Amino acid sequence: MKLITFSPLHIGDGGELIPFEYIKEGDKIKVYPFEYFINKLYETYKDPQALQLKLLQLKEITTTGLRENLNNYFKKTGVVIPPKYEIFTKVDLFVNSRIKTFIKNLEGPYIPGSEIKGALRTVFLYGILKKDPNIKVRLLDEIEKLKKEINELRKILDLKQKKDKKKNILENLQNTIENLENKIFRANQKDGQYDLFKSLIISDSERISYNDLYVDAVRVLNSSRDLRTYTEVLKAGLEIQLNGFIDDKIALEGLKKLSLLNENLKNQNIEKVTWLFLKDSAIDLYLSLIEKEKDFVENKVKDLELKNSLLTQLKKLETAINKVKESSKILIPLRLGQHQGYLSITIMQLIKDEKPELFNEVFKISVQQVRSELNKTRKILEGEKKFLGWCFLYVD
Repeated sequence: MKLITFSPLHIGDGGELIPFEYIKEGDKIKVYPFEYFINKLYETYKDPQALQLKLLQLKEITTTGLRENLNNYFKKTGVVIPPKYEIFTKVDLFVNSRIKTFIKNLEGPYIPGSEIKGALRTVFLYGILKKDPNIKVRLLDEIEKLKKEINELRKILDLKQKKDKKKNILENLQNTIENLENKIFRANQKDGQYDLFKSLIISDSERISYNDLYVDAVRVLNSSRDLRTYTEVLKAGLEIQLNGFIDDKIALEGLKKLSLLNENLKNQNIEKVTWLFLKDSAIDLYLSLIEKEKDFVENKVKDLELKNSLLTQLKKLETAINKVKESSKILIPLRLGQHQGYLSITIMQLIKDEKPELFNEVFKISVQQVRSELNKTRKILEGEKKFLGWCFLYVD
């Protein structure tokens, strides 16, 4: 099994490099994570007095006008420490900028198996809803009930009551989604031991070279403010090895064989946990999403060069997915990582397909901030002029 990156992607670890943890030299960034930097300081200066001096100088430089400037520290103290890694940047960084970091373990950058499994879970959910009209109708009916509550919310003037009502609606939305997932994945059982996707095993990837990372700015399109976040991203065009399989005993014969489900609790979706079903469902999901992205670019992006770049990417992606559709090979389109967008990671795309007006009402209440124009922003790479996160999972 391997993951093929079609576009750059970012899977964050929740961390970021502060200015004291890197030095920019031209288009190269030398990275010194603080824990690594301190450890190297102790390794380099064995003499206690010399080490104490360097630590005092470190304290001084971080509390004066030269604060948070690693390059100044090296120049002032004569300390020479090799960086943990070096990467290139495709954009100029503002002074004192922070850089969002890509997920890493002790060996280096990698793709978590859980990230791929989570994307496949969304794909499976979409596929079941698309192919089972009864479940889909019940879902839409439940969401319609929320629309009525949203209409009631508009009539409330008291701010506390309004806040409580909104919280209640969001909890009901979350419960609706959880109940749907429990039905599809767990035959209405809440306990995770009954989950169908226990049959899907995907490992973390092999170590990825630091040479395959670079820094770009993730920019928000159509925002009234100039919003960008400097970010470590993984290159497009990579083939990353990992291991994965579907346990036939679980998926095709039933979880009862592992004493997890008895015959009365047997999930009717067991036989759908196959690579072919995941492939077909992913194709349906992402071709639908691409149409929405193309529509956004055509109507919302004013910069002609940027518009052409984004449309070219989407058309190439659409062509690649259609070729996969006609192929007997198991190539599953996926969108991974951060900045992939609201419609990529929720079941709301199905609701948008089926009932656009209902989607608009639910969207307003389910995201943190909604402007007068719904769903008007997207995040792209500034240097690359591309959307992030598109990949193909090849199952051999």
